[in-house]
Amino acid sequence: MFYAILLLLPLSGLVTHAHEFPAGGQIFGLFELPAIPGWLFLGEAEEVHELASHAWIPLAVLHAAAAVWHHWFRRDGVLTRMLPERSA
Repeated sequence: MFYAILLLLPLSGLVTHAHEFPAGGQIFGLFELPAIPGWLFLGEAEEVHELASHAWIPLAVLHAAAAVWHHWFRRDGVLTRMLPERSA
């Protein structure tokens, strides 16, 4: 889910605001924008962008809670395995 949200947020934001940029314009001088009519996917892109932006916070909280649960209740060493190795 995190990877899907990481892809959906910028892409849906780009489509949502595509009508504000001229066709063939550049974003931060890095790449050229495709010619996307702003009216084509505007409504759906706004909904996807809003849903994804509201979904990532509870997903991150759930992810952190699961890590704490593994550490304190299952005691399976998940959090300690993520730490870098200590040199002697």
